[in-house]
Amino acid sequence: MPIHVRAKKDQIAPYVLLPGDPERSEYIAHKFLENPKLYTSYRKMFGYTGTYKGMRVSVQTTGMGTPSASIVVEELFQLGAEVLCRVGTMGGLQPNMKLADLVLVQSAWSSREIVSQITESIDYMPCASWPLLKIASEIADKKSDLTYHVGSVASVNLFYNPDQDLAQKLSKLGCLGFEMEAAAIFALAAKHQKLASCLLTISDLIADSDNIVRASDQKILAGVDYMVSVALESFYQHDKLLKN
Repeated sequence: MPIHVRAKKDQIAPYVLLPGDPERSEYIAHKFLENPKLYTSYRKMFGYTGTYKGMRVSVQTTGMGTPSASIVVEELFQLGAEVLCRVGTMGGLQPNMKLADLVLVQSAWSSREIVSQITESIDYMPCASWPLLKIASEIADKKSDLTYHVGSVASVNLFYNPDQDLAQKLSKLGCLGFEMEAAAIFALAAKHQKLASCLLTISDLIADSDNIVRASDQKILAGVDYMVSVALESFYQHDKLLKN
């Protein structure tokens, strides 16, 4: 049994959703999965396994930031996880974005130290696994009431970053926004030859540092529901393709 994700191999599904927030893990498990069972609550890093359309799916809390997420993902792979999807929130940098929009992450820029130890100092741009990204975009296309964006995000170490110019520099390069875990998750999936994706809902509009706009809790929850429905359906469609 790993040190932090205190579970046995048969308790973890091949497909795992990765929210950062333990309360969101609990919410997702009970709203979207049938018969969710808690397999770990150690350090409040809640983990549940249930079913979605008959397919086993786990929901595992990662905590905030790449150090915590890296520990969890490494241990999930030890327990037999095969396909991961981070589901979280982000600050949007582009002017055409709206609160609760969905973001399908194509790649995750990061400062070098985040992934350099994982990749043994090789310069590497962590990317989502194409099969998962393709399916998620096809699902999002069919949701006429859903606005979504596809592109790169920045995985940052500091939430309160003293570099006031960083957001503007990245925005001009087409970066969609800031989050804190995707780069490490993608890099670890590549290292272990597993699949990983990342879907995010926009909780804040941060293009103008002097006028940051925060979504209400109700608005964020609506975005989370959209995001999780796309993530779970992408798991289901991917699993169907493997079995056909």
